[in-house]
Amino acid sequence: MQSLNTFNFRLYHDVGSLELIPGLFVNKASGRVANPDRLSVEFSGTFGGGFAIKSEVITIGELTYMTNPLTGNWEASDASVSPLGFFSPARGISEMLAQMQGVSLVDTKPSDAKYHLKGNLPTTALAPLVGPTLTDRTVAVELTIEAASDQLLEARFIGAVTPTDVEGADRVIVLSFFNEDITIEEPENSS
Repeated sequence: MQSLNTFNFRLYHDVGSLELIPGLFVNKASGRVANPDRLSVEFSGTFGGGFAIKSEVITIGELTYMTNPLTGNWEASDASVSPLGFFSPARGISEMLAQMQGVSLVDTKPSDAKYHLKGNLPTTALAPLVGPTLTDRTVAVELTIEAASDQLLEARFIGAVTPTDVEGADRVIVLSFFNEDITIEEPENSS
């Protein structure tokens, strides 16, 4: 993962959602990353107990912009809203994978172009992705890795990670389009 300059990602929940900020629950997100410090993400979820929203976030260095879910207008935002820390190969994904415990190979056929691993991960290893986590707990992890390149294609995390998670939370992150040309720029008409 450390050799990646760019990639796309998709995050979704089969069970539960992610509370990004108090009252804002994200069900799914997708976006693009250009290292070292550019991110563009679209997400959907609920706010304030059930109001459906869609929004976008662009982070460039220390600057973060977010569309207002009510107006659709771009606004400068708090940089803490950005999940860029997780999607930085030098810090996020590689560090997280290094903390996996009890890793084993799962029924992979020699003809498969990918292999599957399972193991456990301390919830604190997911803090760069989800913010404050439960302590002294682990979650089950299932990984799909491309055999030819050893690139992580998919990671599934099963179990509560944050204080607001349901007990059987099930998150999936899918990575693709490695080292493709990606341009991420400041949004026009941002305030």
